[in-house]
Amino acid sequence: MRNSGPIPRYTALNSGASQLRRSAPIGRITASRVGDFPAAESPVSVPAKIAARKTSSSGKLTPPAPGEFTAKVKLAVRKRAGRGDEFEALCEAHGGWLGRKGGEFQHRDARGMGGSKDPVVNSAANAALICHDCHLLAEARDMDMHGMGFWLEEGEDPRTTGIMLHGAGRGGLTLYLAEDGLGPDGTGYLYQAPVLELAS
Repeated sequence: MRNSGPIPRYTALNSGASQLRRSAPIGRITASRVGDFPAAESPVSVPAKIAARKTSSSGKLTPPAPGEFTAKVKLAVRKRAGRGDEFEALCEAHGGWLGRKGGEFQHRDARGMGGSKDPVVNSAANAALICHDCHLLAEARDMDMHGMGFWLEEGEDPRTTGIMLHGAGRGGLTLYLAEDGLGPDGTGYLYQAPVLELAS
């Protein structure tokens, strides 16, 4: 199909008529303006741009607070929860649909007051994408949410403590979360706990 110019926009001649007349041209939609193409996506997410614009009293830009998940980690977790598609993300606790914008990121191992600079605490292994209701339960330290791995007690390592995927109220599959958000097969989930190297 060949486009010869802008797509015309039509309006009704009067409210009861079904005839249309051209009132103004509409610009052509190009690949760079369609959301499914890489050109439409900004390399920096909106939250990261907003965080970068925050300034201190001296007027200098300030980095995001320590202990916050980066935009890269959040995207990896959302894709993990959507089986590779961020638009199909599900609550990792109960399986309800969240999509591209829904849900909240739970720090399974709490950051503590003032945040944390520990890379494990800020990694995808410590992040779970869950709905608001499940997040409230996890923050209230609900024992069922702890049993499913959505909040951890002090000393529990998020890399070696699995989550019960979609297990709320019906049992689920226990999986471990890859620290890099991808794992060896690109899903972000591991079927067994990773073997951690001992610090020398």
